Amino acid sequence: MFYLFISKLNFAYRRSLLAARVVQTVAGAVLALIAGFGLTWFAGSWGLHIPDGTATAIFLSLCYFAFFLMISAVLSWAGLKSMVLFILLLFFGAPLLSLPAEMMGSFYRDYVFSWLPMRFMVEGLREMFFFGRGLDWNHSTVVLTGIAAVSLVVLLGSALKARQNRQTARGTVETQTVEA
Repeated sequence: MFYLFISKLNFAYRRSLLAARVVQTVAGAVLALIAGFGLTWFAGSWGLHIPDGTATAIFLSLCYFAFFLMISAVLSWAGLKSMVLFILLLFFGAPLLSLPAEMMGSFYRDYVFSWLPMRFMVEGLREMFFFGRGLDWNHSTVVLTGIAAVSLVVLLGSALKARQNRQTARGTVETQTVEA
């Protein structure tokens, strides 16, 4: 929704578009905290035993924020047509997340599962729930933080690109560049 809202606005200056991207990032961070702590509270209220609720909520918030930034960054550069990529990742990847890597076919293990960003969320939660690991800098946390950092740079960098081929009210295409 943030992408659709921001893409419909005409910004006169890149500084305004950058400010909109910063607001989008802050809103994503707030939504991530609500989702992480809300999901942990909801699971706990339904009787699921969560060993360390705060660490789990923070990890889920990090997962949500990393995915939010990654999707926002790709959408800001490639447009709405790139949503097909994420739909395919979810469609082909979701069934694989519950399986151990040893039970997958070699194609899925080598070419699909190894490229799924959602697997780091599942592996991190698996380590927290079943192996007693807390919220430390394990492999999953480092990768999700890296995804979030790179996606943030790409998202904010999208404010620097020139916006072209905007539709006018009469249906003609005009080229518009955004000044600094």
